[in-house]
Amino acid sequence: RQQQRSTALMVATVDLSPFMADEGVVVGAAPTASQLAGAKAIDLACRDTGFVQVINFGVSAELRRRAFAAAEALFAQPEEHKRERLARLQPATNTGYAPVGLESLNRARPADLKEAFNLRRPELGLNNFAGCPNGYEETALELWRALELAARRYALACALALGLETDYFLRSLQRFDLCTLRMLHYPPCDPPAEGRGRQPVSSSAIRVGEHTDFGAYTFLLLGDGAQGLQVKSVAGGEVGGAAGGGGGRE
Repeated sequence: RQQQRSTALMVATVDLSPFMADEGVVVGAAPTASQLAGAKAIDLACRDTGFVQVINFGVSAELRRRAFAAAEALFAQPEEHKRERLARLQPATNTGYAPVGLESLNRARPADLKEAFNLRRPELGLNNFAGCPNGYEETALELWRALELAARRYALACALALGLETDYFLRSLQRFDLCTLRMLHYPPCDPPAEGRGRQPVSSSAIRVGEHTDFGAYTFLLLGDGAQGLQVKSVAGGEVGGAAGGGGGRE
């Protein structure tokens, strides 16, 4: 328990508001003192745990609440409706609904005990919101727009942290054609006898298998009351306590 508490304290909290303002590196000028401080904190965190708790990144508490309410309404629909009316997740587009048991992010484990709905940048024309609750599309796309801006500004912060040209990462974020917004639901359950997707769910299944996210970084939004992720130092040792719990703030 002592190890869990101490590891949780090692996860840095970074205020991204200096990068959300149109000043310093955002407008092509020299970085402000607060931007330099934020970049240094990101650099230190990525050399330690690889995780940063980011605050003030442009997603208001009100938008976060609406986004989680929209996701809850989506996943609360009847199982038959979700299986038959929602567009099924397709590898070709990486959009749509993935039912419980469809995925195994760690192929050495049984199917994951989660369901998901993926969407991508609306300009790509790949999203299919058929069967989604009223208002889901509007809220999901509003969240996408806020996170797209946050991702661009965080890219500036990362470049500054590494001493690179300020647009080093932004050059790869022109179209956002490799980025995904994924809403996830981990339903309370005893493991069912068999999965609803492509393979059985056994008693040894976990919520999601160990995996590495693709891309440079992932924004993880947490609902109220969520404890956050367990983290482990780059140097090794025991897995520590939760990082990022409490739902975050604007």
